[in-house]
Amino acid sequence: MKKTSVKSILCATIVVALSSCSDGLNKKISTTVDAASIAANATLSNAEKAEKLAKASEQLLTGQGFSYASDVADLALQKDSTNVRAQFVKAIIGPIMAYKGIYRRVKPLADLDKQSSVKYTQAIAKFEAEVPNSTIKEFLLDGSEDLRNESDVQNYLDSVADSFKAIRLFSKANMNSELTFMASDTLFATMQKRYSEACKIRELGKYSYEMDCPSSKNFMQLKMNRADFIAIQHIAAGFELYYSLLNSYNLTGSIEKALSSQGQYQNAKTVLEDLLENKEFATIRDGNGFRKVKEMGLDAIAGVRWVMQNQNSLCPMGKMSAQNRIGMLISQGLCSDKSTTAEQNSKNISQAQDLLSGKVFDNVSVQKKQINGAAVEEYKTSVRPLALFETPVADLRALIPTTHDNCGNGTAIQDNTVSGLLINGDFNKILEIQTHCGSK
Repeated sequence: MKKTSVKSILCATIVVALSSCSDGLNKKISTTVDAASIAANATLSNAEKAEKLAKASEQLLTGQGFSYASDVADLALQKDSTNVRAQFVKAIIGPIMAYKGIYRRVKPLADLDKQSSVKYTQAIAKFEAEVPNSTIKEFLLDGSEDLRNESDVQNYLDSVADSFKAIRLFSKANMNSELTFMASDTLFATMQKRYSEACKIRELGKYSYEMDCPSSKNFMQLKMNRADFIAIQHIAAGFELYYSLLNSYNLTGSIEKALSSQGQYQNAKTVLEDLLENKEFATIRDGNGFRKVKEMGLDAIAGVRWVMQNQNSLCPMGKMSAQNRIGMLISQGLCSDKSTTAEQNSKNISQAQDLLSGKVFDNVSVQKKQINGAAVEEYKTSVRPLALFETPVADLRALIPTTHDNCGNGTAIQDNTVSGLLINGDFNKILEIQTHCGSK
């Protein structure tokens, strides 16, 4: 860190950072990326070509260039499949690439209904007429009309989940790597803001101040190490799990039901009964997210422990601040929650570890609903939470009540263990305790 005067800081944040644009702030940024020349350069080894191509793909990571960045990163990986930089580019733009052609792909779904087909046609016509021509526009329209039914939609959602999985696995595999990433020119303003926020100012005396700023030489660089990869890994895991769990059960027949009942009120029970007539509906899918929970949970625990053990380097300011990790991707720092004690944090981690290890929790209390001020009846049971993730319910019909009382409350289900959650097989007993019909 170098120290400078107030006058110098103005130069550092406004002038020095713009020194390469000496013709004026309004001059457009023009950069040429010639990947073909790099690939054809006979003086370079394949590893050298891959690294140069990967760096070229970095510069294409913009709102207009991400599709080209993917192509160049592919070319880099053809030269050297182990190139970490190119792998990183491919991984981080994966969730964006999953949306390629989505505006065209959904047309068959819109065409299933006359009214929605008309609205779709109008929307596409407006999009093509009013949205300026750009690579993004081409990207969204560059697709086949292939989303026709529930299976197609669910397979598409699987591809979105897999794109986040690729980020998670890349970050996990490269956790101990260090990577310096060059931001594209279009991120100049963002990087300049990061730089200025990293500066400190302190008063030396009356009208006398000292500025402490990082060197401006590398302010367009983003550095990554274990902390950054851990953060990326678990952010990606959250999105992957969201899409996977959302998409865990088969929805076959739901579109037909929605179309047949359009504009007509039906209660939830009737809708569910109609949907369940299709034997595929509500059955577990191969891409379900339940089995991912244990692996992701254990990874998350390891990550949290590491972050807690390294607060001195990850959060030196004691709170989120742009000065915590200057120059790093996660510049604000990774700071533990100050509202809980170290002892409580350790306890929470231990409990999560127990759950993910398959521990059985005994003496779990189930209380009967209190009726007219009467005493609350208590029942003890044993649960194994991990069972729901190791052996998720294969068919949700197993959880639908098979008998009801006079008030319509469910009194029994097929699977009395709820797929192993209740090891004593006493779910129906719990239903009996927690429901009532009339006064007792």
